[in-house]
Amino acid sequence: MMDDALKLTIGGGVALNAVMLYSFGYAWLRRGAPFVPTAQRKLDAIFGPSGLLQPLRSRSHLVDLGSGGGATVRAAVREGGFGRATGYDPTLVGYSQLRSALCPNERHRLKSLWEAELHDADVVHPTTARG
Repeated sequence: MMDDALKLTIGGGVALNAVMLYSFGYAWLRRGAPFVPTAQRKLDAIFGPSGLLQPLRSRSHLVDLGSGGGATVRAAVREGGFGRATGYDPTLVGYSQLRSALCPNERHRLKSLWEAELHDADVVHPTTARG
C-alpha cells in the first residue's frame, strides 16, 4: 500500500508535467510564450514598412532583452531588415532556438539582461511584461 505522502508526491508530479506540456504546446501552436505572448500587430507596428523601428543599415544588430519565445528576434531579421538579432532570456532559449534553427542570423542566448553583450548592438529592445 502507498502512503498518503507518496500519493501526494506522484499527483503533484503528474500535475506539474501536465502544466508544462500544456505550456509547451501552447507556445508551439500560438507562436509566443504562454506567459505574455507577443501579438503580431505589435511586431508589425515596430518592424513593418511604416514601423517605428528601421535599421540603420543592412548589417544592423538588434538585441532583445527578455526575448521570451523569440518573436521579436525573428521579426527583426525576417521582416525588419536587420542583418542579425540576438535575444537574451533566462528561460525559453531552447524553444527559441528550435524556432530559429535554419536562420543563422537569429541568435538566442541563455543569459539574463545583466549578462547581455551590448558592445556591438545598434538597437537595444527591452521587452517588458506589459509590452
